[in-house]
Amino acid sequence: MKLPEPLVLQTMSGVFEPLTDTYNVVHKETTDGEKMLSFSVEKTERNAALFDMILPKEVIIFENERYVIDPFDHSPIGMTSEKSVEARHEIFDILKAEYQTKETTGALRIRKALDLALENTGITYTFVGEDLPSEDFENFGNATALDMLQQVMNRFGCEYRISGRHLTVATEIARYTDGQVRHGHNLKSISEHQDGTDIITHIEGWGRVDEETNKPVVKTVYESEHSEKYKDVTTGKKRLYKAFFQDDRFTTQEGIDAEAKRRANGVPSYHLEVEYEELVKNGLKLHDFQLGDYIWVIHEGLKLDIQARIISVERYPYENRSPVIELGSFRRDITEKITEIEEAGKEISKVSTSVAIARQTAQQASEVARSVQESVGGTNQTLSQHLSDNIRHVTDMERFYWNNKADKGESGQDAAWALNEARKYTDQRVGEVMSIVDALIQRVDDIDRRLKALEGNQGTV
Repeated sequence: MKLPEPLVLQTMSGVFEPLTDTYNVVHKETTDGEKMLSFSVEKTERNAALFDMILPKEVIIFENERYVIDPFDHSPIGMTSEKSVEARHEIFDILKAEYQTKETTGALRIRKALDLALENTGITYTFVGEDLPSEDFENFGNATALDMLQQVMNRFGCEYRISGRHLTVATEIARYTDGQVRHGHNLKSISEHQDGTDIITHIEGWGRVDEETNKPVVKTVYESEHSEKYKDVTTGKKRLYKAFFQDDRFTTQEGIDAEAKRRANGVPSYHLEVEYEELVKNGLKLHDFQLGDYIWVIHEGLKLDIQARIISVERYPYENRSPVIELGSFRRDITEKITEIEEAGKEISKVSTSVAIARQTAQQASEVARSVQESVGGTNQTLSQHLSDNIRHVTDMERFYWNNKADKGESGQDAAWALNEARKYTDQRVGEVMSIVDALIQRVDDIDRRLKALEGNQGTV
């Protein structure tokens, strides 16, 4: 394992020196643009002078990138002391320091919006991909360049990667790979995380206040489609998780309605955290994972067999330790995905109650039952297998459609997870459906035999 160059402290007074006696160095990068470094350093005889220079807003250089210190903790250890430092990529400090006073209202293309946000910052960008439809902005500006950049990312549904003082922007920066983390292969640990802390099912908002009437010129009320799920267990009444906001930027109904819908979040967040072993064969990694990649996660115990996206990578560059990756932000809401399966079961139940009256009814039931069996079974293939095939053979066009819906917060961004849940759910449902179909066909065949026997007896009378 080749270690990176030591951390370097660069101060505003002109000091540029390698920093010794550091430990617990962690580098983390996420698909939403975060890029940060954390470490601890103990004060020793050889680093005593530099140790005292580790202060807020000084710079740490790691892998040719600059990270600005903010914040740090200073604690005594016996006769010496240590500092625990967090440093964010310098681009955030640059953008936070630049305040854009100009405001713009109207339809903007993404490049124009980025130009306005990054003006006078020295930060350049490249937008990758076809141009996106324009978006309507109200009073875009009068904010820090960092806040404006985030507004652009949210409005156009884009993400970015940082390299020096340059941003690469796209709707999705990803590769679709056959790489995998699998139990019994290269998976060291895995944990599921669900969090309902930030659920908002009802939101009210007010726009700019009219100076003459002292009332907002626009206001909105939005209730999430998921609000019916949450009830008081004692009374059974619906429980709304409410939030409120007031924003002078909004002066039109369309604009404030869209903002309320964007802020709502009707389901718990869900993600996987995985630590894996980097397997090497002939000097090459068997699975070369990068931030943003889609990989396969397979774990029989958790009933996982899904293609998920790497949304964060946490590295330990000076330790013989594999990275920890965070996969996806899925949601366990699969009602729409299994509706067809439930409806098929209902239809079979309806048919089964009307069978066994006469040959005509029996024949109709037989046709319905065999039709359902054919739709469930297909050409020698179970519905469960068919759903699995859909998971493994989702087209790039389908993924592009899912990942570029206008409403990222309340839309089908969880399609991969939902399909996987539907596959697991139908393992049980298919068994139930097939047992009903088999019983139905047996009853039809029994009716046929009885009717034929009756006809035979009538012929001998």
